[in-house]
Amino acid sequence: MPFTFSHPLFAVPLRRLAPSLSLSGLLLGSMTPDMEYFVAMEPFRSIGHSWPGFLLLGVPLSLAAAAAWHFLLAPLLPRLLPAALRLDRYAADRIAGRRFALESPRAAAWFLLSLYIGFLSHLFVDGMTHTYGWLVLWRPDLFHAHHAGLPVYRWLQYLLSMLGLLAGAVWLATDYARWRRSARAAASSAARPLALLARWMLAAALGFLLFVPKLLLAPSPDNPVLWLVAACSSALYGLFAAGLLLGPGRLPLKLAGSALVPLLAAGYKAVMMARDVGGERFSAAELPLWLLYIWLLSIAFIALSASARPVRATASGTAQHPQRRSGPAV
Repeated sequence: MPFTFSHPLFAVPLRRLAPSLSLSGLLLGSMTPDMEYFVAMEPFRSIGHSWPGFLLLGVPLSLAAAAAWHFLLAPLLPRLLPAALRLDRYAADRIAGRRFALESPRAAAWFLLSLYIGFLSHLFVDGMTHTYGWLVLWRPDLFHAHHAGLPVYRWLQYLLSMLGLLAGAVWLATDYARWRRSARAAASSAARPLALLARWMLAAALGFLLFVPKLLLAPSPDNPVLWLVAACSSALYGLFAAGLLLGPGRLPLKLAGSALVPLLAAGYKAVMMARDVGGERFSAAELPLWLLYIWLLSIAFIALSASARPVRATASGTAQHPQRRSGPAV
């Protein structure tokens, strides 16, 4: 299948056809089937690519990811980027005025609909690159033909992955160049800086709390896919925990909150090891335990993000508590 972070390319443009769709919903929905890989920190797959998986895995994980980004990471982003090339000012200006709120049934319905559309786009694209995908089954003689040692559908997988990442990079570079030429860039002021080296060291150390134990306990620690997925998961958690510690609030509570996710992961691992000792008697409990872990983890991320106080970055890089105001919904 195409690389997970390439999937938004095929979902986000749909908002041009229906502006009421949620940008966050489309983006997150396009990645929901693969989210369980990053929770497991390995290429583990259960029901994520099915309709029950969308409801039981995709929805809670997407809500947790949206809360983590909009309530915790995005407001801090301008202070965590270097002042070189005005990157901090660019991030502050692009974040300012953005709002994410499910304050009404209508807003919640649009977000869930956007999630589902993004989910369907993921399945559609996967169907072009899977061994038994719809496109491969339509012309097996064509897509199973080997070129340079790989079948055509595998080359298509790599092509779509590169296209998705490249399109995202081109859009970001174009938007940044447009902002640099605008009057808003000249009027913006620098964000309040943090010690970038200390920040990155903190994020790396927190990420290692998950990464190292995962490799030590993995049955196949030399698997390159395991390294890729575990590294992405650890990096994302490290940034989240660093944002939590650098944000407002009492330090003891923030320390306890940043330790909650590793503790949940350790608890789930201990339960699964006990299940393995129990043998077949507990084999039927694997999926319910996995779903319970997903929901507990999602609730923890939402609660921790909310506890950091939903602040809003201004064009000057300062953080303000949100007020009801107009702005583009994301």
